[in-house]
Amino acid sequence: VSDDALVVEDDARAALRPEAVDVLDAATAALEPIPAETFSTAATQEALSAALVEGMGIKPKFAFTPLRVAVSGRRVSPPLFESGFLVNVGIASYLP
Repeated sequence: VSDDALVVEDDARAALRPEAVDVLDAATAALEPIPAETFSTAATQEALSAALVEGMGIKPKFAFTPLRVAVSGRRVSPPLFESGFLVNVGIASYLP
């Protein structure tokens, strides 16, 4: 999906906090080292939780909202880690 084709709902955009770009940068950095052959829902959740919740000290609700918006364009979406696994691309590339 190109940046132009992704629709981000207004309530999702409004839910983004000022640190959203930092969260997406940290998420991308956390996911990039995972080899394709071991990329899984569990590996995704572990890497993102370590980088965002533990590493940045952000509550999960606020840590994962930018990711949810980047992956789905919505504030509420199917399970985040499964969605991210299915997308299996750089999450930051989805934020307009």
